[in-house]
Amino acid sequence: MRHEEHAGYAASAQSQLSGAIGVCAGTAGPGALHLINGLYNAKAEGAGVVAITGQVPMAQRGSQYHKEMNLEKVFDDVCAYQAIIDSPAQMPRMAEIAVQKALTERVVTRIEIPANIIGQDIVGEHYARPLIHSRPFTAPGKELLQQAAGIINGGTRVTIFCGIGCRDAHAEVLALAKRTGSPIAHTLRSKDIFDYSDGPVVGLTGNIGNPSGLHAVSDCDVLVMLGTDFPYSEFIPDGRPIIQVDSNLDHIGR
Repeated sequence: MRHEEHAGYAASAQSQLSGAIGVCAGTAGPGALHLINGLYNAKAEGAGVVAITGQVPMAQRGSQYHKEMNLEKVFDDVCAYQAIIDSPAQMPRMAEIAVQKALTERVVTRIEIPANIIGQDIVGEHYARPLIHSRPFTAPGKELLQQAAGIINGGTRVTIFCGIGCRDAHAEVLALAKRTGSPIAHTLRSKDIFDYSDGPVVGLTGNIGNPSGLHAVSDCDVLVMLGTDFPYSEFIPDGRPIIQVDSNLDHIGR
């Protein structure tokens, strides 16, 4: 990359497209600051990204050394974890934590390495083990499923509205649409999951939506939201049942 800002966006995109983590790096001071926009994009999109930044030599901290900045404060909002390396012996364990959190929690983390630490050998032995990528299995209880089924069965104009969370459930969503006779509207991020050739797909709603997607959502009497925390509430109909399914509990009811 020719610019750190591009690196931040590229790492975010890599994580979103692959499901793995993205990694980007910047030098101390302004070089690290240029990563910020891309990292905020990663945070907003739920991408796992590890940012590696430099820092001035430890002996020069607090002396207004060239490019000295308090990067821990700067990155505090966008990063869920920051590893500030003060000795080579810290690096294996703290890097492992940063990578593990980015991988499993889909958050942004940062590793800061002062100039006098970079290039040093790690002294001592550190155990090596594979990182575990394990996501919890969540499912509604039987009573909630029966309640949702009753609402869907009682509707006459049921619409399914899908987000990026449906990436691994393409066949299941189409089966639900066929069973209920429902059109499928979708968000921008899930546009590559559902195609008009799938049959009941009617396209986007929202600020850049199309008429078929807009009317499918606004004219329904039951809306089933799958894997999306769609932020444009003005395009979500009022006064009718909404069933929302999401593995991230923070998204429910947004």
